[in-house]
Amino acid sequence: MELSFVKSILVKKLTDISKAAGRLCSVPILEGVYIEAGDDGVMLTCYNLEFGLTATIPAVVTQKGSAVVSASGLLKLAKTMTGDTLTISAKTEEKPSPEEGTAPYKYYLVELSNGSARFTVAGMDVESYPQMPEIGEAKEFSIPQRTLRSMTGQTLYAVAKSDARPVHMGALFDLADGLLKLVTVDGYRLALRREKVESSEQMSFVVPSLFLSNLVKLLNAKDESNARISASDKYVIFEFGEFKAFSRLLDGEFLKYNESIPGSSGKYIVSNVKELTSALDRAVQISRNASAKVPLRMLFCSDKVCLTLNTHSGEYYEEISCESHGIAQDMLMGFDVRYMMDALKSLDCDKVSMEFSSMYSPLKLVPTDGEECFVHLVLPVRLKDQQAA
Repeated sequence: MELSFVKSILVKKLTDISKAAGRLCSVPILEGVYIEAGDDGVMLTCYNLEFGLTATIPAVVTQKGSAVVSASGLLKLAKTMTGDTLTISAKTEEKPSPEEGTAPYKYYLVELSNGSARFTVAGMDVESYPQMPEIGEAKEFSIPQRTLRSMTGQTLYAVAKSDARPVHMGALFDLADGLLKLVTVDGYRLALRREKVESSEQMSFVVPSLFLSNLVKLLNAKDESNARISASDKYVIFEFGEFKAFSRLLDGEFLKYNESIPGSSGKYIVSNVKELTSALDRAVQISRNASAKVPLRMLFCSDKVCLTLNTHSGEYYEEISCESHGIAQDMLMGFDVRYMMDALKSLDCDKVSMEFSSMYSPLKLVPTDGEECFVHLVLPVRLKDQQAA
C-alpha cells in the first residue's frame, strides 16, 4: 500500500475519528486506525467494539491495500511533520520462526514520510482488525445536520451519569407521525426536544451518550444537508458528509416521559434567558466553595424572581425582573444551582417560560413563542423551611 495525503486533511480527519479508538486496551489492535486505499479514495476507520467512526478522505493512491497502525501514534507523528503532503506506505515482511517446523513470523511496517524526513513504525495485522457488525434489517430517516446537532446538544446534559439504570445513560430517539423526539433523563431532570421530519416510520431506540457526545462534534452547525439515520434492533448508523458513525444501542425500558411531563398549571413566569443565566453563574461562584450542596432558593413574585444562596463561605442575593401569570401569592422553591444552569445554558431562545404548580412539583421550562419545540424539567429540592430567606 502506498498513498499521499494533504497533511492538514489527514490530521483533521484522524483527530475526528480517533475518539473511537481504544485507549490502553487489553486488545492493542483496538487502539489502531484501519487505513484502506482503494479506487474511490481512502477510508479511515476506528472502532472500539462499542462504537466506530469512519471518514473518507481524498488521496493519491499509488498502490492499493490496507494497514493498521496506532491511531494516536500516527496522529502525533503527522502533526510533527513539515510540508503540505505526507506519504504513507505499508509492507509485510517475514522472519524465520525461532521454532523449527513452524511458519515464518510476520511483522508489519508502516512508513510516514514527507520527502525529507521518514518515520517507520510497527503496524498491526490487518486480518485481526475487528469488522463492524452488519446492521441487518433496519428502518431509516433523514434530518438536517444542523438540526440533529442542535437537538443533541440541547439534551445531552440531562443524561444519567450513574449506571443504576443503564438505559438512561443514553438519549431516546422516538419517531412517530413525522415527529422526532430526543429525550434524556437522570432522575432529577428531563430534557426533551421535538422536530418534524419527513418520514412515515415508527421507531424508538436509545443511543449511548458517549457516542453522541463524539458525534455532535462532527456535525456541522451550519450544514443544511441531511444526515441519514438507520437503526435496527441492536445497532444504529449515522451517515453525513464524509463520515459514517456506528454504535450499539442500549437495552432496557426507558422512562415513560410523556407521563412525567406535567400539564399546564396556569402559573408561570417569563424571564430573559441571558439575565437569569448570568445571575445563576454568579450564584455558582458561591456554591463552588461550599463544603456541601446548598440549594438555591428561588422566590417567584409577581414582577421578579429573588435568588438567594447562603453557604459557610459566603452569601448571594439578587433580584431578576420578570413577567408573571396566574401567581396569586409568592412561591418559594429550592433547586440545585448547577442543574438550573445546565438547563438554561442549553436554550437557544431569548425568553423562557418557567411553569410550576406547587413548591414540590417539577419546574417546567418551555419556549415563549407558542411552539413547544423543547421541554426541560428540573426537580426541586426540599428546603428546611419554606419561608423566604
